[in-house]
Amino acid sequence: MASAKLQSFLEAAIEKGVAPGLVAVAFNSSTQFASAAAGVRDVTPGVSAPMTEDTAVWMASMSKTVSSLAALILAEKHGISLDSYEELVKVLPELKMGNGTPMSQIIDSDEPDSEGNFKMKDATVGITLRHLLTHSAGFAYDFGSDKMFKWSKDLPPLVQGAISAYSTPRLFEAGTGFCYGVNTDWACRFIERVSGLTLRKAFKTLVFDPLGVNTEELDVLRNEKMNENRSIISAKIGEKTWVPTPFDTTQFADVPPKDFETLGSAPLWGTLRAYASVIQSYLHESAPQQGGTPLLSKAMWDDACGDGLAKMGLSIPSPMMKSANPQVSHSVGVYATPKVGGAGEGWTMLQNVFYREETASGLKPGTIGWAGLANSYYFIDKESGVGGVILAQFLAFWDPEMVQLRDAFESWVIENAPKA
Repeated sequence: MASAKLQSFLEAAIEKGVAPGLVAVAFNSSTQFASAAAGVRDVTPGVSAPMTEDTAVWMASMSKTVSSLAALILAEKHGISLDSYEELVKVLPELKMGNGTPMSQIIDSDEPDSEGNFKMKDATVGITLRHLLTHSAGFAYDFGSDKMFKWSKDLPPLVQGAISAYSTPRLFEAGTGFCYGVNTDWACRFIERVSGLTLRKAFKTLVFDPLGVNTEELDVLRNEKMNENRSIISAKIGEKTWVPTPFDTTQFADVPPKDFETLGSAPLWGTLRAYASVIQSYLHESAPQQGGTPLLSKAMWDDACGDGLAKMGLSIPSPMMKSANPQVSHSVGVYATPKVGGAGEGWTMLQNVFYREETASGLKPGTIGWAGLANSYYFIDKESGVGGVILAQFLAFWDPEMVQLRDAFESWVIENAPKA
């Protein structure tokens, strides 16, 4: 019954022209109580390709929370401090201060000079793993920072996996601000080096296998079945028109070639129900494995899903992100639509927004949630014991109608969750 109601909800949104195709899953701690899909996965003229619950979709930055789990599991297993610069640079010497790399420097001018060069200064505060996971290290994405957009104009696109694309300077000293950026790409290199595994194998070994998630349905590398039924990322032109794009993440079947790595920021493809199984585990204390054994200790779990910015006396700025590339993303003001407003927003080491106050849609304080570049959004309301994820596959990010639909979906989940 709930899935039929969700189907109607999505079909109504498709009829209104909110998106070409939609998939959604709603869950509590014990079950995925509703799932549905509507619309199409490919807007290419003459192609008949319905969006289904089996469609392989791009999770984009919703992948980040999987990276966090893997990094925290390894840090705890190997006794690596979250707050030690010295321990981090043993694994990631590229981030060592004073080594002459862009990562050891901070952009120190608002605009480049006549030759296109910014004034730079050496960083004096070392980066820690906590800084990377809370996006307080100073790194930025080019589409969300005018400075970084100008500095990186000659770099290859991040989705191609080139190391140079995330070997960038910082905007501020570590621990003094929040900026959404390439932190996760460095965290993924941490995962590979500490585990001795490729990122794909590390995700499988550390997260997917313990949680019972089938990598035939969720993986860094698309398999043949996924490729036959994958979504094609489209671009919204005007108000109600979408065109197909060639956008894709580079698919490395084995070890990437020299000067390339598996995309860390947004690598995962698969079914939305498989992804939902990962974040559904957050409703259980310490994200337990199938047998009930926690992936993380209680202390680490509380640290991971708490407001990591508040512990540093920080908040997500408002606006959260000023777009430097409107074709990729609109500007993001406040992420969660507040019921009252004024409390600000935090960020967790699970790489999601920490809601400091109740939302207009009815989510409780302490809810965590984040998103993916192609207009996908998830939330986990631990107090209410419910969560959900709704996904489209088009750019630019933070489409106003999709944000409204996200808020409506949050209310739908609360209203239709099974009553105890």
